[in-house]
Amino acid sequence: MTLSPAQAMGAMTTMTTHELQNILAIIRESAGLMGDILEVNANVALKHRPKLDEALGHITTQVDRAKSLLEAMNRIGHAPDAAQQESCDLGLHTRALVQLCGRPARLKELSLQFSPPSQPLPIHASALQVVAEGFTVLRAAIEVCPSGSVLEIALHPGPQAHSLMLALPTPPPASSLLSALANAGRIQLQGTTIQLSFPAHHP
Repeated sequence: MTLSPAQAMGAMTTMTTHELQNILAIIRESAGLMGDILEVNANVALKHRPKLDEALGHITTQVDRAKSLLEAMNRIGHAPDAAQQESCDLGLHTRALVQLCGRPARLKELSLQFSPPSQPLPIHASALQVVAEGFTVLRAAIEVCPSGSVLEIALHPGPQAHSLMLALPTPPPASSLLSALANAGRIQLQGTTIQLSFPAHHP
């Protein structure tokens, strides 16, 4: 079976994320072993024990952070799968996009506050469409947020459509990509509120 370019990229992405997760597991296990050795030898005088303890703490924190990013990348990598061509879960893909947009947000000293839904939100749209449109809107929103502000992200269920809602701290300038997307009818923009909607899927 010949894969489309998107399917090939997705397959390579998921394959790589699985391998990286295995590497992280080995790093975590090795760090745990070092921690156990230090604990067993707690009465042994080590000149740099505080620095070793601090380093192990950093390893644990960064492994957890990397694991979260890999889980998000794995979700994105599965977006071209045949099972997600007609419908997908808006909540799962939005969560992945928020995780992956952490870097541009940190570069602007911006806080992303995501309120995950309490239930699945199946929509009548391909996962690739959700990823592409959601990423475009989220990145554009981050770009117009002032440094040090908060971008609120939530999902609103509805009988006809489920929506990704972004609350900006200030209205976007007329020259922004968000305004262009609104003028093209791809999003709804009212003041500081951005709404990206997808038809609800009722199995």
